Amino acid sequence: MYGDDADETVAYLIEHDMDIHLVRADELPEFVQRPTVFAHLLAGLAEVTSNAGMFGGIESDGFKMKFKRLDQRGRAICKMI
Repeated sequence: MYGDDADETVAYLIEHDMDIHLVRADELPEFVQRPTVFAHLLAGLAEVTSNAGMFGGIESDGFKMKFKRLDQRGRAICKMI
């Protein structure tokens, strides 16, 4: 990943774009070992923010719930690294 073959990395990230949204707390130790862990987190935040309108805007409960989960996962990932 990263640098070896950019196309392969992009394809992997596209294939696994929902992983950051679905990863459970007990799966985080394995998840943080991925060389793409920060790309997953940044992409997840970008997705939720760019799609906020579908959830009713950034003040909606839907957005706040999705953002809170990503925030929790992001904090846990940073603590593990």
